[in-house]
Amino acid sequence: MSRGGERTKGDGSFRLEERVVGEYLLIVSHASRAMDEFVRVSVRAGESEVHVDLPTTAIEGIVVDDQGRPVAGASVAVQRQGEQNIRQGVAMIMGSSSAGHVSFSTEGDTGDGETDSQGRFRVQGLESGRELELKVSGHSYQPETVEIAPLHPDEVRSGLRVVLNQGGGVEAMMLMADGRPAEFGTLVLKKIVDGEGEGETRHAGAHQGSAKLEGLAPGEWRASATVFDLSGLVGGASNDTNEMEQIIEIVAGEVTEVLFQF
Repeated sequence: MSRGGERTKGDGSFRLEERVVGEYLLIVSHASRAMDEFVRVSVRAGESEVHVDLPTTAIEGIVVDDQGRPVAGASVAVQRQGEQNIRQGVAMIMGSSSAGHVSFSTEGDTGDGETDSQGRFRVQGLESGRELELKVSGHSYQPETVEIAPLHPDEVRSGLRVVLNQGGGVEAMMLMADGRPAEFGTLVLKKIVDGEGEGETRHAGAHQGSAKLEGLAPGEWRASATVFDLSGLVGGASNDTNEMEQIIEIVAGEVTEVLFQF
């Protein structure tokens, strides 16, 4: 359990001892729930009993390709609009300035996961009352983001249909001047919009001089490769950083190979 919290027992009970009297925000997390549940609790002198009912708020639907065929194994995740992380895990302290934060979790399966063999998905344990985003990605398909209107507590919104369009891929080889693969490197792709502007950005690390990205929208991308030559570290010398850039064309359903020779 992260954040130093407590785990519930098999019957769902938990016990927190030696807590400072005051107001707390109890953070309840579970692997089967996409978002933490926040519950206000008051800790008084002696023993206090708290009952926590977790809402069953959820969304469910299907992911298909542009031909209407189910996409199995696609990654699905839900987050608050404008936020990058699904699980925030941020503790808030209310009332007593001397009180710390408390959290506990139970065991279970993953809440944000993959579509099944029929392309179906269900994400539960969602926050109600605020706008959310469903992010879907998988294999060579272009990632898709779907806005989810605020849910009511315990609402199960079904019938969502997400269409993934086929994307292209890129395989980059990064070689040093003597022809050996770069030991360390990064690949950054930026979509070129209207011939000059920059849109979506994708990143990948290079292993033994090779980097690969999938699910890229067709069209022109600016590919920037950076490699780090650590050979100069021997004897106390500083390491060298090399950068190179190319414009590449991505085609749906194909993998574009690109070579960076430094």
